[in-house]
Amino acid sequence: MLWFGLITASYSIFYKISLYWGSLEFVSIEGEKMSSGVRGEPGAHRLASTNKLNAWLRRLLFWRYLPRLPWLPNALTAARVPMTLAFLALFAYLWQPGSNDIRLWGLGLFVFTGLTDFIDGDYARHHKCTSAFGEIADPIADKFLMISALVVLMWLEALPRWAWLAIVPIAVREVGVTALRFWLVSRRPRIVQPADRGGKAKMLLQFALVVLCLWPLPPVAPVAIGRIVVLLATAALTLYSGGRYVRAGLVAVRLLEG
Repeated sequence: MLWFGLITASYSIFYKISLYWGSLEFVSIEGEKMSSGVRGEPGAHRLASTNKLNAWLRRLLFWRYLPRLPWLPNALTAARVPMTLAFLALFAYLWQPGSNDIRLWGLGLFVFTGLTDFIDGDYARHHKCTSAFGEIADPIADKFLMISALVVLMWLEALPRWAWLAIVPIAVREVGVTALRFWLVSRRPRIVQPADRGGKAKMLLQFALVVLCLWPLPPVAPVAIGRIVVLLATAALTLYSGGRYVRAGLVAVRLLEG
């Protein structure tokens, strides 16, 4: 299960990065668009190659070939909560210092649980069976999983003690953005503020941070430095994307209030 989860997770991350890269537009200093995707224009060959790559990658999304089951995305979202509780219980009751087997089982469970986040959203959009429950419950389940994983990392001492200075702001940001999302959807008219590219990128970095820290790598300096670098990058991008989300939400409220 661990290797299957890691391979699928790596593919999912690569697929998301390719989609992001394919949607970028390069702008020169003068503001002239450098990549419009029109044949013969600068950058068009790169965009065409990326589109071909995306079309090939989409064929590997096996869940898209399943029949349309409107209940499946919500079931996957709801299942993340007990799977996260199982992840916490695994380390709370079974882990012992130096027990690499438990860390590997925990890593596999985390990767599998995280993959359900990618699968349920992509399945719902592909089969056009999104729901109000999914819009609310999906980010809550994601935040619960990620904050739980960060707490486990500190408990395992996979990061230095001062890492709390980075992890606490990450947790506060996740809870704050979730509260803001609730407030926006509770208004009339209802405002649904989806995650932007910054939010998706920080999710990938958080995922990579947990995988890098749970994997029982040898305690050598390059590994420790690599974990710290990813942690700091994750904290910076998490706070930046949170600020963008808050700003976009408040702007939407002001526009509606006119």
